[in-house]
Amino acid sequence: MNSSKCFLLFLFVQSLWAKEPIYLNNTGPISFVTKKIYAFGGTINVRKKPHLRSEKLFKVMEGTPLSIVKISNILERVGNKNLNWIQIQTKEGRSGYIYSSFTTPFAYSIGKNILLLGISEKYKNNFEFRLLSQKKKLLKKWTLESMPKGSTQLVLKKNYFGKNHHGLLMETSIGNACPVGYDYRIYSFYRNKLLLLRKKQGGADPPVASEYTYKFKKNAIYELKEDYEQSEENKKDFSTRTQRKFIYSKGRLVQKMEKNLLKK
Repeated sequence: MNSSKCFLLFLFVQSLWAKEPIYLNNTGPISFVTKKIYAFGGTINVRKKPHLRSEKLFKVMEGTPLSIVKISNILERVGNKNLNWIQIQTKEGRSGYIYSSFTTPFAYSIGKNILLLGISEKYKNNFEFRLLSQKKKLLKKWTLESMPKGSTQLVLKKNYFGKNHHGLLMETSIGNACPVGYDYRIYSFYRNKLLLLRKKQGGADPPVASEYTYKFKKNAIYELKEDYEQSEENKKDFSTRTQRKFIYSKGRLVQKMEKNLLKK
């Protein structure tokens, strides 16, 4: 596999999101672009040093905002995970180390509740949505099916489908340094219920790739499917560019348009 082509492909995936995308990954060691993270998975021990046998300093409740002080690259096996530790600081100024799988960069206030996405404690390669009350009591959780190691990004579209009816776009790049596949999901979140509306998968064997891009417009979601071969000069030779338009109706996405964007 050509590493330069792999790097170009990875840059393209990042460009689909924000200038500084935030990743949550299950590959280890975990690292974040953001400096703000949240405790995830119950009541979590904070330790004096970055290992499991170290002294417990205090505990933090799930959903508590934390600041990253330092990220350790030393891995340690805890349960079925082999990940790293993060030195954190609370808003009160207390500091210590927390095992990285018990943190997440994704936490959203939805009404009086908090919705988080993190790594399941019980399962090795599963991401999990968890809904907390204002008092940080677990109300509900949704464990996603196991997927190969990778990193995910999440975008919340508040009130997109209506009042208090939110949209979620989740993209997972499967693989370590060079993605070999992509998993795309659109969810509806309404009245504390999470519903999967659409799921698609793309692949990558650089320089060839198959990808999806989603845009949430005012009254419709647009999906762009692209198959292409990418040169070292970052030029793309497309074999497929298909745009589809969807609207939300009665708990599902209904396709209203399909258009070939390639010039004939």
